[in-house]
Amino acid sequence: MIIRKCQVLEDTPSTFLDQVLNQSQAIPAIIDIDSISVSSYDTDTGLLAYTADFVVADTMEATFQLDEGWNRDKRGWNSNIVCGGEYWPEGGKTYRLEFSWFFGDGYIVRSVYEVQCIELFGS
Repeated sequence: MIIRKCQVLEDTPSTFLDQVLNQSQAIPAIIDIDSISVSSYDTDTGLLAYTADFVVADTMEATFQLDEGWNRDKRGWNSNIVCGGEYWPEGGKTYRLEFSWFFGDGYIVRSVYEVQCIELFGS
């Protein structure tokens, strides 16, 4: 599994773009995805910092999108999830952010980020 690394500002929202493919490695129909969840874990303690479910229709695109926010490849993204600052409430820590897309046929796509949280407000 690839773990992507990124930085965020303490208690500040951030956008995560991803490519989500179905079991056939094709772009899925939005109706084929039952739910999306995102969980954040403090990497020092392993404790859950925050978790939430997202509305599939609000976060998925029917086609791949290319814009200035995507530089990973020339295909583009089809999932756009904005996570609030509650996922990384404390600066100076690293959080493991786990995205899960659950398909109606039982297939699950996971994407993991190691998020370094930059202290913004001070202790």
